[in-house]
Amino acid sequence: MSESAKRLMAVLTVSSLAVLAATTAVSQQPVPYVPPTRVTTSQVGAFDEHLEAARASAGTEWLGVVDHMCTRGPVVTGSADDPLIEPVRIFDNVYAIGRTSTVVYVIATTEGLMLLDSGYSDQVDSVLLPGMAQLGLDPQNIRYVVVLHGHADHYGGSPHLQQRFGARVVASEADWGLMEAWDPDSGRPAPPVRDVVATEGEAVRLGDGTVTPFLVPGHTPGAISVVFPVRDGEDTHTAAVFGGTALTVPMLGDALPQYLESIDRFAEIATELSVNVVLQNHPLFDGMPEKLERLKARGSGDPHPFVLDAPDSYRRFMETLSRCSQAQVATASDNDG
Repeated sequence: MSESAKRLMAVLTVSSLAVLAATTAVSQQPVPYVPPTRVTTSQVGAFDEHLEAARASAGTEWLGVVDHMCTRGPVVTGSADDPLIEPVRIFDNVYAIGRTSTVVYVIATTEGLMLLDSGYSDQVDSVLLPGMAQLGLDPQNIRYVVVLHGHADHYGGSPHLQQRFGARVVASEADWGLMEAWDPDSGRPAPPVRDVVATEGEAVRLGDGTVTPFLVPGHTPGAISVVFPVRDGEDTHTAAVFGGTALTVPMLGDALPQYLESIDRFAEIATELSVNVVLQNHPLFDGMPEKLERLKARGSGDPHPFVLDAPDSYRRFMETLSRCSQAQVATASDNDG
């Protein structure tokens, strides 16, 4: 394991450290943002080439990624009225609430709750809070909301949680700027009040919980992915949420090369940190419905359906995503030409 990986693992395993003071500013340096470059046909291969490579990376485990993402047509990204999932505890310290296309994860710690994203602004009272109540989670205990990227379906509920429960909101410097470039006439919800700026590789700590952010620009200028420990009885695993997996070529435009770089870079980070749990805030192609059914029927001694059973599984997941993204780029380049 490299020295950088050892340092990051040390961050992830430190527990019971002090919570960031709520009354003082957090002294963190903004994560860097590199302006994207324009994609050209010479930067990508043919669609069929990338499709074949995606299938090879996917094996049988990630065919859902291929089916959903390796398409010549628009990629379905979900909507605000997609079916609700049953609020569920996935791991001893991780819960999921939301819809089949957009999920909020709640991480329980000894000092309160940390949320990954906050869902739609108009679904806090109708979806998020009832789901928390069903799971026995008190919203008064929400201490942090980590916004993985600055689109309304991810940050929309955070102003409510910030104002009503005193939750601190974490986002990258670039996506604070994205959220704050708000036009009241745009139809987007108002952003939260600027609070914690996420720093590359510096964990947000709460009691025995840690969430470590990594910059993955492309989907938005300051999208972040997070790595954090999850518990299953006596076992501890390392989970990751890639914070911008929904690829929409016309929307990303000039940011496509940067997006592809972010996929490859985070795949390396996840490999170094031995990530073996895939969670997605847009779980449209990672087999989540089937995994939840297996989790519900899980017997004593059965393997956990969200824990990957091959050392290279997460890397292949990201490689499949990368290849399908490049297939989308190839299609867009062909159409432009």
